[in-house]
Amino acid sequence: ALLIEVAERLQVSVRPTDVVARIASDDFAALLDDIRDESDGTRVAKRWIAALEEPFRVGEREIFLSAKIGIALSDAAHEDAHQYLADASAAMQRARTKGDGDYEVFDRAVHKRSTQRLRLETDLRRAIDQEEFRVVYQPLVDLASERTIGFEALVRWRHDHRGFISPVEFIPVAEETGLIVSIGEWVLRTACQQIAEWRTLPDQQSLTINVNYSARHLRRTGVVDDVLAEITESMLMEDVETQLKVLNDLFEAGIRVAIDDFGTGYSSLSYLRRFKVDTLKIDRSFVGPADEAAAWDLVRMIVALARGMGVTVVAEGVETVGQKLRLREIGCDLAQGYLFAKPLDAAQAEEHLLQGGTHSE
Repeated sequence: ALLIEVAERLQVSVRPTDVVARIASDDFAALLDDIRDESDGTRVAKRWIAALEEPFRVGEREIFLSAKIGIALSDAAHEDAHQYLADASAAMQRARTKGDGDYEVFDRAVHKRSTQRLRLETDLRRAIDQEEFRVVYQPLVDLASERTIGFEALVRWRHDHRGFISPVEFIPVAEETGLIVSIGEWVLRTACQQIAEWRTLPDQQSLTINVNYSARHLRRTGVVDDVLAEITESMLMEDVETQLKVLNDLFEAGIRVAIDDFGTGYSSLSYLRRFKVDTLKIDRSFVGPADEAAAWDLVRMIVALARGMGVTVVAEGVETVGQKLRLREIGCDLAQGYLFAKPLDAAQAEEHLLQGGTHSE
């Protein structure tokens, strides 16, 4: 009885030339003819929603319903009715999961991105098994001596069909799926083996290596025993008490800890004082043009803060001599960026060290 009344309300909300059908237990569909644009479809959706919000009287009962509607507009990509229904169903599911609206228009670009993301996740899992990743090394430069004192280990992915895939594209997917843990452990092992080899070179016994670790790594048991970590500020602000203990244990174990991208996260100085860290890394977005004094106020403040805490400061994204000189004037300790070198593969990095590891122009 309820379904019959729902069908009647839906039918009176469309034109005589339109078709309304019940296609599943409580799923209905309408084929709207001669639609000019998206607004025609959304107007019908709003009429349906308003019609279904009015209470239903079935026997002695009063029943209240809500509806979620997916809209698929015709285009050349649709070859048959099944594709229309599939796209409308996908839009309806999106309306259900979003929670902030009663209808959703199918977006082919969104669908394409969702499909690409699923494919990327599948390829990531295969890439771990087939060892498609490699590590490159970004020199970390002492601004006073202009000599390389360490490296940041960065993961790169060479897809067997697509070639190199940017970390901006695959790291977020790895984070969301938890695959970042396997990738991070592999990078850690590779980087530690490499730094052990480089420390046998002349005058390189104190060379350091930085490895990026995420919140997922810090949640694992036994992390203090197997991690050389560089931690991002925004991650530190999640589950502070647990991660405070992990970071302090790392510090006590003699592992140096750096906060990456400092200034872009939640920036709670009260929390920062509780974390035992060696280094703050200033995000590249704050290292602006050398002649813009106002742009350097935050950098100067971070350097002063770090000096007061006895913490080393690294500036990321240094690309010009002017930026380097400005950082040196402010009192920044270390820097990295394309001015000094792009990320190097292991052979290039070793050759750089053998040549003295200097960057003076």
